[in-house]
Amino acid sequence: QGDVVEVSERTWVVAVARPPVTLPEHAPALLLHLTPGAEQADLLPRVVFLHGYSACVRALSAAGPTSCGEGLPTREGWGLAEAADDSERALALLLPQLAFLRRDGNAGRLSEPGEARRYFEPAFARGYLGAALREPPAGPWILVAHSGGFTAAAAIAARGDMDIDAIVLLDALYGAAPLFARWLGEHPNAQLVSLHRPTGEPA
Repeated sequence: QGDVVEVSERTWVVAVARPPVTLPEHAPALLLHLTPGAEQADLLPRVVFLHGYSACVRALSAAGPTSCGEGLPTREGWGLAEAADDSERALALLLPQLAFLRRDGNAGRLSEPGEARRYFEPAFARGYLGAALREPPAGPWILVAHSGGFTAAAAIAARGDMDIDAIVLLDALYGAAPLFARWLGEHPNAQLVSLHRPTGEPA
């Protein structure tokens, strides 16, 4: 489909009408990566990676020096797509672009009531249909926030209008601990995991 374009092996750009934040031209708003077996899975976790400061989703997905888009800067890749494949689990990895290459944790429209559900659920369904050529199976939603991505994770959790099954914080607890604790108390069947270096230094 025209709004779902494969840009590397098993990774697609999914066109969206209203990204959470204003982006430069040629910067993708959302990447979708399907690990091997995701097209045949009967139950498929959706893992949403909410990045921290100074990131672009193309570089987060790829390994090695990677262009953030046509005419845009190059950054060293994180290899998240490869890491997801190495898990040997069928899953969908969603990489939404938040603040583009800026030291800014603003969640943009994701902090508005109902926006996270309106953004992620149809975008994933459209992306999966375009990539796997079938309707997506059921599966849990998992938020993974790195560093400054805690702002978006906290906004989504605080609104409570998207069914989140687990939140994983990678050096991303900061001042939102009471909010995440309240979210966990209100969702006793959900999971909350916080990982950080023993020294407290950024991971």
